[in-house]
Amino acid sequence: MRMAEKVVIMREEESDEDDTDLFEDVPFRLGENLNVGREAAQSESSFNSNPVRPAPDVDENVNLDLSVRSESESEDENMAVYDADTEVDDGPDVDLVVELDQDQQNYDSGEWQNNTEVFPKLPKFSAQPGIKVALSDDPSPLEVYKLFITDELINSWKADNIPLPMDRLKRRHFLSVCPNTEASDSRGKKAQRHCKVCADRAKVAGQTPAERKNKRKLTTTWCRECKVGLCLDCFEIYHTKRDYINN
Repeated sequence: MRMAEKVVIMREEESDEDDTDLFEDVPFRLGENLNVGREAAQSESSFNSNPVRPAPDVDENVNLDLSVRSESESEDENMAVYDADTEVDDGPDVDLVVELDQDQQNYDSGEWQNNTEVFPKLPKFSAQPGIKVALSDDPSPLEVYKLFITDELINSWKADNIPLPMDRLKRRHFLSVCPNTEASDSRGKKAQRHCKVCADRAKVAGQTPAERKNKRKLTTTWCRECKVGLCLDCFEIYHTKRDYINN
């Protein structure tokens, strides 16, 4: 997340009063690292009696939105807002002030605690000493891990090529005698059908049509529900094995 790219600049005005620049020892340039030294910040102890926490090192590509106030000057009269792309001459009439409001630097103050909730950018450059602020556009490792697991679960999962159990494997089946036909009645013989299991096995055996014809077994029994001829041995195989040809 990139912070607002603006900096508040305080202009010096000619005044009869001898106002001492409280921040003349604090060096700062646009585009440079924000590094307020402890000695420079504590040199004006009369301005703030509380210990001042120096801001940690911040990446030079990060522009911070600083709110700078002075007790003796008015913000409306002496504040000018410049974009990050604006070129500012470092002349005697321009003073780049980089200092947080003193109340905001006090951990125990209610204003600092409120700004922590209301102004989320404050802890990024007003953190405890020794903690280096790391502002990165990369997502957290946990988010990357979640996305990786989700992609793997979606892309690696494949549906089973084997279809759901067919009716021959789910319903109840009974072995019955093949019903007579007009041809069987005319010959006075029992009706016969080719066993489905034996016939399908003969087709995949790589035999010639004549050999397959001899391998097909005629049977007088069949499954009434499936309406296919099945010999006694193949009846159980056909209704219990998904791949009944190779089993």
